[in-house]
Amino acid sequence: MKIQKKFLLFIGIFCFLQIFKTQELDSLVIHIFPGRNAGEYKVHQIFYPKSPVEKICLSSLIFDFQNKKSDLVYRRLEERERSLYFANTQSRGSLELNGKPLSQPLCLSSQTDYTEILYYLRLPDPNLIQKADGQAEYTLSDFLLKPIGKIQNNPVKINLTIDPGLVKNIVQTNLSFNGKSYNGKSFSIPPIYFTQDDNVVQVEDSFHNTYVFEKLSDKIDKNEMHLQIERITKFIHTYFPQQGQTYFFSKEWQNKNKFVGIDDIGFKKLKIKRFPDTFKSDIQLFHWISQKWTQAALPVEKEILHYVPNGLATFLEMEYCKKYYPEITLLGNLTEMVHLGKWYPLHHFEASKTSILARYPMAYAFIASRNLDQKITTPYSKLSLYNATAISSYYTALWFEILHANAHPDTIKLFTQELSFLAQNTALTSELFQRKILTYFPKNTALFKEKLNSKIPWDLSIKTKTKKDSFQILVHNNAENTAQISWYQDKKQLPTTIEVPPGTHPIGVPENIRPKKNIVFSLNDPILNPELFQQNNSIIGGRNTILLKKIRLVPYQDFPKKGYYDIYYQPRISANAYDKVLLGINFSNKGVFRQPFVFSATPYYSTGSKNLAYSTGLSYTFYPREDNAKIREYSFGASSRYFQYDTGLNYRQQGFSANLQFHKPPRSAINKSLYAGYSIFNRDLPANSPSHAYSQYNLWRVGYSYGDGFIIREKYYNTSLSGMEDFIKLSAETLQRWEIADRKRISLRLFAGIFLQNKTRSTLFNIGISRVGDYTYSSGLLGSSSTEGIFSQQYVLADIGMKSRFYGSVGSAAFSANGEYPILRFLHVYADAAAVKNKNRDFKFIYDSGVKLTIIRDNFEIYFPIMSSLGWEPGFTDYATRIRFSITLNLSAITGQLQRGYF
Repeated sequence: MKIQKKFLLFIGIFCFLQIFKTQELDSLVIHIFPGRNAGEYKVHQIFYPKSPVEKICLSSLIFDFQNKKSDLVYRRLEERERSLYFANTQSRGSLELNGKPLSQPLCLSSQTDYTEILYYLRLPDPNLIQKADGQAEYTLSDFLLKPIGKIQNNPVKINLTIDPGLVKNIVQTNLSFNGKSYNGKSFSIPPIYFTQDDNVVQVEDSFHNTYVFEKLSDKIDKNEMHLQIERITKFIHTYFPQQGQTYFFSKEWQNKNKFVGIDDIGFKKLKIKRFPDTFKSDIQLFHWISQKWTQAALPVEKEILHYVPNGLATFLEMEYCKKYYPEITLLGNLTEMVHLGKWYPLHHFEASKTSILARYPMAYAFIASRNLDQKITTPYSKLSLYNATAISSYYTALWFEILHANAHPDTIKLFTQELSFLAQNTALTSELFQRKILTYFPKNTALFKEKLNSKIPWDLSIKTKTKKDSFQILVHNNAENTAQISWYQDKKQLPTTIEVPPGTHPIGVPENIRPKKNIVFSLNDPILNPELFQQNNSIIGGRNTILLKKIRLVPYQDFPKKGYYDIYYQPRISANAYDKVLLGINFSNKGVFRQPFVFSATPYYSTGSKNLAYSTGLSYTFYPREDNAKIREYSFGASSRYFQYDTGLNYRQQGFSANLQFHKPPRSAINKSLYAGYSIFNRDLPANSPSHAYSQYNLWRVGYSYGDGFIIREKYYNTSLSGMEDFIKLSAETLQRWEIADRKRISLRLFAGIFLQNKTRSTLFNIGISRVGDYTYSSGLLGSSSTEGIFSQQYVLADIGMKSRFYGSVGSAAFSANGEYPILRFLHVYADAAAVKNKNRDFKFIYDSGVKLTIIRDNFEIYFPIMSSLGWEPGFTDYATRIRFSITLNLSAITGQLQRGYF
């Protein structure tokens, strides 16, 4: 019996040891000491695996900074940021092991119970770190060598010790220094923030949380700060109970995470305060603290579940504004500060009557209307620059608002508290998150889950359906699931809610809430809603179609007023060599937000001819909303123009066009399109014109274009087939640019043009050699018919593209190459060569070369010819007339370049 008891005791101890052994974790011991030079760290690491491993691989973020082809560098290039790509070797930082630099993951064989390494780490230049990506904040622990591969997915116990001599230059969260250790529960090295700035502000709240601000912005009121943080944290604590945490706000992170739209207006010392200082300070602090707090309360994998902490942080910000600043409008104090006597012009702006809360749905709608739709669950690194805010934060927060509006007021607090508890104790997954949504918010859960995984924007639309003795409302819901929606009358929520199934359905309206004259009646909150189009879910006074809405003439672009059809009118000014200065006024329905149908009409007074001129156009754009759509948009339009093309001679153009834009990744600068057009031209002819001159011609054109505006290598291709009854012309061109150093580009353009048929009676439709054949009057020439004077020296990169003054044109075939090479940032050398052929003649070779001065790239450039087939051009007596310039007066072309990389 004793032997049996001893045996059982032995078995019990053995099982206990086995269970204890299985509960052991891999262990990583890290000691950090000062390095040999400033900004350098000596790191001693020992890895103890719980079971023998044949090989362990270690990697560091420093490798992403050193490699020009890394995902990190490519992401920055997509956002038009080139400093990391062109950084020199020294500023990229280094990792030195055994006296040799290491630039790729390190794999070691481990035949013993531990793996020990000693290395020196020099961090990248601070300017490169803060421009590394959207987070604008890296920690020392990001650059340490860490296990990758299979070990990375297993829990690892971290024992971290930092030399006391480094404490003064490091701000560390939730970790004590002075030789003490930090023991982590899993492989997550705690953040170790480094700073060289002594201007650090530290504040503690009543929950024993500490807030450390590096070089706090001057716009933050230091006197009010403690009280504001106390109120902020008490508000957030009811949603996410967090105690004993330390939050660090680096100056780079503060700059990257500003609350947009509250800055003063002015120039240098002249400032106009739109909002009170206390409001600006309070809302900015809330914006920062809510982000840090939710990220700490919900430690999720940012790449996959970014929208959970981001969306909830923005939701809390909206709730905070609703509670404490319901009276603040988008224009703030500016409405009352701008006046002429007793006239306050900004009172007429809808923005002056719109709550600050409207910034969230309006910002989302503005960005989404660019057709840059991405689903909420898109991996964070694949979101476009603005969508990281518009979708991950704003759009998700607006859906939380929809869920909150259809539940008990305290439900959202219970939901966030449990979500935080789960995230702190287990890995939060998308499935677990959605299960909790269903538990707490049964209404609209299916709709929310649909929109999590769909890039099709949600849209409601309503219109009345009246009969002699009845009144109904037709509601269209473009989603695949039923929506629980509230009624609103003049922005006040009505006591009843309705269910809106997918598709179009008649909805019965109780007698007591039917819309009355001049009263806006809406589905969904007029301010807090995640819809792309916000105008089509409201009616006013029972009117049922857009044509019956009240027309409102507005002398400025404003937010649309519900129940009205706005037409904006604004002054326009233009110029050409014949009309001189054109003074006009533009009428258009194009407001702040893009819409499918757009019209524009601009009558001008010509100071040259003393007559009227005009430009009109209308278009309809259809955006397919299928998740797998191959076409981004279909656009159909018509236009008409009437201007002078020579002194005393006018042209009239009427045309129709169609365009298909192919789908592209939102972060990509690629654009692919098919286009077709047909135009009718009527021209006044000079009195001495020959009888065969073209006073009327009808042109057609079809083509395909491809453009990739990637910052390092731009590529553009275009091919078109055009013609009329007397000719058919096939042309193709490609333009490629390589950036070989920061803002220094070489470029090469190839062009080919062939007449498949040419029975024209003049050279009007020929291919231009040094001057584009502008028979469509759309090339941007200020003097379409000018053969002398300053306007004749304007250059447009089209057709053959020679920059020296070669007279004549080509009526059979032409092949050309145009190249540029940078000497300095604003100075290039260029060379052009071409082979041209006219009817009944052999091919002729011509060339030119010179220097180009760039004032504004692609918009204002000057060409100085030097050597060409014509000879040594600086030696010609009329050299001043041979200097060429290119100029673009199209503002949208300039702003389009500035926006690349953001949308």
